[in-house]
Amino acid sequence: DQGHAPQLNFSSFTIDDASGNGNGKLDPDETVDLTITLSNDGSSGAGGVVGTLTSPSPHINIQQTSMTYGSMGAGENATAVYQVSAASDTPPGHSANFDIDITADLGASGEGNFLIIVGQIPVLVIDLDENNNSSVEMMNSLTNLGVGADMVDSWPDNLNLYSSLFVCLGMYPENYTLTQSEGQELADYLEIGGNIYMEGGDTWAFDDQTPVHPMFNIKGLSDGSNGLNYILGEDSTFTEGLVYSYAGDDSWIDQIEPEGDAFTIFQHQAPEFILAVANDEGSYRTIGSSFEFGGLEDEESTRDYLMNKYLEFFGVESVSVGLPDNKPDHINACLIYPNPFSNTAQISFVLERNSAVTVEIYNHSGQMIERLVNQNMQEGLN
Repeated sequence: DQGHAPQLNFSSFTIDDASGNGNGKLDPDETVDLTITLSNDGSSGAGGVVGTLTSPSPHINIQQTSMTYGSMGAGENATAVYQVSAASDTPPGHSANFDIDITADLGASGEGNFLIIVGQIPVLVIDLDENNNSSVEMMNSLTNLGVGADMVDSWPDNLNLYSSLFVCLGMYPENYTLTQSEGQELADYLEIGGNIYMEGGDTWAFDDQTPVHPMFNIKGLSDGSNGLNYILGEDSTFTEGLVYSYAGDDSWIDQIEPEGDAFTIFQHQAPEFILAVANDEGSYRTIGSSFEFGGLEDEESTRDYLMNKYLEFFGVESVSVGLPDNKPDHINACLIYPNPFSNTAQISFVLERNSAVTVEIYNHSGQMIERLVNQNMQEGLN
């Protein structure tokens, strides 16, 4: 006969800091409810299960280290809540290790360990772009929004000091190719609950993929081409209503699409293709872009407003930034006569308000034949 025994293991943990600052993390000078889930992966039940939680960190205090989980049948989970505090002098990005020892009736036992990062700095901008196109504009926006941030131009020693990373890889031929080891570090960072924005013209379709790339849920469709003009936010997302002229580097812009539960947040106006994708995995969030933040022109939609939206998606607090109407300029009606046409046509349209207007002619292959208009125009019939 085959013997049966319980197998007690650490399964997961969650942080509830509703009585603190409510950001879902353990911060210095804060007490949280730490819910720990244990699992019985064996073939028989266990009674009198107790979990004893300890941490070697001098900055961590656990008010009651031993908690009762009761009886756990085979294949069942059980939870208990521990009150855990971080001292006010805990350094930002401190790695607090926790160990849990599990005991039960009849000598059954188990153990587990996990890591919590305490007191992270909100943002690190990692500028690996040889042209440094985005980092300065990112730091300007972060300063305007009152968000604490650091910037480095080489690979950092400790990603865990930060709750979100903004990685700038640049555009061909001055772009940077992420290494496999760097991609693994970014993947490890996401696994412990980080957030990453990453931009690059070649990183999604042309460059070799690293361990972090699949975590963005982005499919690289093609190496793309040149010539970005207008970039549009996506309806029913946090970029709805945003419209930007693009004046940055734009050589060989990767064309991409979302996979799984990821979703489009920016598209190119004409020809239409996807330029940026956001992904919410629950434990971490990502934004991947094939255009550069620094290439966006400040007009009615501003870089500060977009950065604020990125930070909101990542759960980083910032100063609120207003955008009048939060809507792009609209064309109420457009008439092309005759349609289709071969050599000549009359184009007329009605603007709701004074607007920047571009009128371009494309062939059936999506190639621009001619730019007819690129200027500010008056409201009404044009």
